[in-house]
Amino acid sequence: MKSKILTVILAIGSGFLLTVIQSIAVLAADKAQCLITLSMAKRFEDKQIGEGEASKTYKAYEEAFNNSDSIKKEDYLWLLQNGTPAGKVYAAMLLRGSGKANDADSFGKLSNDQSEIEVQSGCEVFKDTVSKIAKSFIKSGDYLGIKYLNKDKKISKRGAESNRSPL
Repeated sequence: MKSKILTVILAIGSGFLLTVIQSIAVLAADKAQCLITLSMAKRFEDKQIGEGEASKTYKAYEEAFNNSDSIKKEDYLWLLQNGTPAGKVYAAMLLRGSGKANDADSFGKLSNDQSEIEVQSGCEVFKDTVSKIAKSFIKSGDYLGIKYLNKDKKISKRGAESNRSPL
């Protein structure tokens, strides 16, 4: 009797899990593959990680940026709402760098997010919070030297300081 009950519970549970996975797939079905990759990013990575290895996550970020003319603002906002903590930071970088949002409407949306995030720059891996990263981008246009790509060609090498809007 107990094994039959357990079998029914497992069947219901696995059916529910399948429904959740299918729902997420439907929500993401019309999104570019690079945004789906970013939505599942396990860590916030610089372009180069490890011993000169290129970050696949950063490559997806570059692809999403390079296609920002064809990717809708709503898709970046979807990533900002539905991404992992790292995915949300990439979304803010995309919104801001593509010119589809100012600091308040990109990084500002994350300034109170205390989610822990793993960061990798080169060989170094450490933890921080989404809030601290977002506030760093707002204040100086970068986070520990990681800058967002920017469509505005007038931006200096120091970052986006001349193009930032106040909160």
